[in-house]
Amino acid sequence: MSKREKILLYLGLAVLLYGVIDFLVLPKVKQNIPSATANVDVAALTKDIQNTLASTVLTKQEEYILEAAAGTWERDPFYDWPGGLRAAPKVKVSSGDGQLFTYMGYVEIGDVRLAIVNGHEYQAGEELVGGSYIVSEISPSRVVLTSLTDKQELVVPYAEDGLVGGNSPQPK
Repeated sequence: MSKREKILLYLGLAVLLYGVIDFLVLPKVKQNIPSATANVDVAALTKDIQNTLASTVLTKQEEYILEAAAGTWERDPFYDWPGGLRAAPKVKVSSGDGQLFTYMGYVEIGDVRLAIVNGHEYQAGEELVGGSYIVSEISPSRVVLTSLTDKQELVVPYAEDGLVGGNSPQPK
C-alpha cells in the first residue's frame, strides 16, 4: 500500500470514529425553536386591503399597461414550440419534394451561430433530421438549406419576421 493510500485510509477511519463518538457518546443538545403562531384578524386585514386599493390612483402609464394587457394582441408573443400550448401562424417554406421547413429561432454566442429549424438546433454544415438537406448559411433573418441530392438552395426566412407569406422556395 502506498503512502498516499495509507493517509487516505487513516483519514477515513478518523472521520468514521468521530461520527461514532458524536452519535453515541456526546450529549444531545435540544434547540428550543419557537412555534410560529399568529393571531390574524382576517376580516380586518381584508378591509384594510380594500381601503388601500380604493384610495390608490393609477398613473396614465399604469392605465395604459392594464388596457393593453386586457385587450386583444395583434401578434401572439407566445408562439408554438413542438408540444407547446398555443399555435401561432408561422412561415413555412416547402421544398420541391414536399418537405416543410420553419426557421423558428436564432442564437449567436461568440463565433457560434445556431438556427432552430423545425424544432431542432443546427450549426452551419450540419445535416437536418431526415437527411436530405444541410444548413449552409445562418443569419438572424434567414437560413439557407442545401439539398444533398441536387444541391439546390432553399432560403427559409425567420418565422416571426413575416418576410414571406407563401410556401414556395425563395431564390438566393
